[in-house]
Amino acid sequence: MRSDAREDYEYPARWPITRALQENSNPISYCSLSLSYCSLSECPPLLSLPKTNTSHTTPDISVSSQQRYIGTEVTVTCPDNYFIVGHDVITCLDSLEWSVDSLPHCTDVLYGVPESTKLYIGVFSACALIVLLGFAVVIGKIICKNRKDER
Repeated sequence: MRSDAREDYEYPARWPITRALQENSNPISYCSLSLSYCSLSECPPLLSLPKTNTSHTTPDISVSSQQRYIGTEVTVTCPDNYFIVGHDVITCLDSLEWSVDSLPHCTDVLYGVPESTKLYIGVFSACALIVLLGFAVVIGKIICKNRKDER
């Protein structure tokens, strides 16, 4: 605890102690009153997270930033003609952990049904329903005509 700390004053859980100047960023170091030392508040390297298991070889992901400070949002992308499986934005949380448990991966297989395919399925289903209703009407008329002829 600080030498000038008063017992009756509630200090915030973290208070800034230095501002490290780097070329393109101003990361802030924090000191926790419960710790005997201060350190730069960073998440571990993003690429150190476990990789997801895939059934076939996939290209590596690309990340938008190597920064690891609290609040940093990293966008994950894949090469052209590949799709990302998992979260495409990962955030460094206050707990100094990333917002995901494992890295997303790239795949050339698109999961789910594309919108155009859903449209075709809907149109063909509607046409099939109309044809079935037409058959039902024709069969109903034939049955009614046969009953009239029997009387």
